[in-house]
Amino acid sequence: MLSLFLVESKRQWLTFRRYPVESLAGVVIFTIIFIGLFAGSKYLAGSGVHFGNRLDLVVAGYILWLVTTGLFAGPGAMLLEDARLGIIEQLFVSPFNFSVFTIMRIFSGLIQHLLLVAVLVAIISAVTGTRLDYRWIEIVPFAGVILATSGLGLAIAAYALLIKQVGAILNIGQFVLLSVVVTPIQSFGAVGPWLSAFTPINPSAQLLQHQLANGYNAGYGELIVALGNGLVYFLAGAYLLELASRRARRLASIGLF
Repeated sequence: MLSLFLVESKRQWLTFRRYPVESLAGVVIFTIIFIGLFAGSKYLAGSGVHFGNRLDLVVAGYILWLVTTGLFAGPGAMLLEDARLGIIEQLFVSPFNFSVFTIMRIFSGLIQHLLLVAVLVAIISAVTGTRLDYRWIEIVPFAGVILATSGLGLAIAAYALLIKQVGAILNIGQFVLLSVVVTPIQSFGAVGPWLSAFTPINPSAQLLQHQLANGYNAGYGELIVALGNGLVYFLAGAYLLELASRRARRLASIGLF
């Protein structure tokens, strides 16, 4: 398992070194989008307006959305790329389980993805003057965000393996992710906390935003819900991908893209 992780990490690093523009272009585009939104909002509000910690919340939410979009779209996009290159059948006959291999691909590329997001965070912080509160305890809800989003990405990969078309879902899914990340579902009356706990990503994303922007001290219950939500959706996504890979093998439709 470790050898698979290291080999896949090396492959993705070599790909990044060979085609750096592909990755850096995303950083530039998302930075321009945020700066444009920030400049436009500041112009409309007037030069004397101070956004305060609301701006910190917006920056934290935007950063989390960028983290989730890559993890959400990655597995399905890589599967389609494997099919285009004609190597997907080889992955199924390799000594490693296809679902395990896909999971290793997600986590092997995670460091590279987070480094690119960190560059974007540094640029946004320099432009807006935002200073988020980074503490070790925030690793717990951040892990919940990564696990839940990876689970959704695995479910999309399962759908791609069977249906063969995921372009529309990936495009629409980015906006769905944005609403899930930034919407405070807990505040929706008495059922809000329960609804948030069962919504993918939302409890961990909301908790992490308040920790980063306001220095909020989370209780053990909130941390357990955030991490538990991520684990449940990750395991569900892995299970769906395993079922889809078995069905595609049984129907002999692995390479029919």
